[in-house]
Amino acid sequence: MYCAPPWEIGLIGACFLFGIVVGCMTLTRLGDVVGRKPIYMLGVTMHIGAMIGILTTHSATIAFVLIFTFGMSVTARYYVGYSYNVEMQPKSHYILVSTSMFLIESFVYVIICLYFWLIAGPW
Repeated sequence: MYCAPPWEIGLIGACFLFGIVVGCMTLTRLGDVVGRKPIYMLGVTMHIGAMIGILTTHSATIAFVLIFTFGMSVTARYYVGYSYNVEMQPKSHYILVSTSMFLIESFVYVIICLYFWLIAGPW
């Protein structure tokens, strides 16, 4: 992507965010209608398939479609999955489960940032 025009680099984020918007309009509602577990499992399957596709494709067009699909999978995994997870817990554990989930997610993001910062290095 070093030689790609700026609009093509911007399209990466746009496809991902557009996938989230479309997923919020469709998959989250399907989670209410069909049930949370099937939509959550669909999101996990979409995530794995899109990730494998993104890592193996050599076509920019296919990569943009897969990034869009990856964005849709985020809504099914995070939003529907969060509701599904909380619904399975006793009411007395809602706060503990939610806090733990978001703390662990934040910790993973910090570790990923540190990892790439140390690889690239400030030097």
